[in-house]
Amino acid sequence: MSHENIIQAWKDESFRNSLSDDLQALLPENPAGLVQLTDAELGTAAGGFNSCVAGTKTRFARMIAVQDRCISNIK
Repeated sequence: MSHENIIQAWKDESFRNSLSDDLQALLPENPAGLVQLTDAELGTAAGGFNSCVAGTKTRFARMIAVQDRCISNIK
């Protein structure tokens, strides 16, 4: 199996499912691994932005911090 097909199988579930059982068994493990998040973890995912840590120097940051209930009295 070519490198391109392996990568496609990692990225494309329908392509991976179209492979025979024998070919699927030959696929190396995806180097990114299996990522499973709980609903709570997924709900807090924000692309690395954490309003509780980022500070409240801008109006947008203050809005997000209030929405996330990180701070209660905004000036």
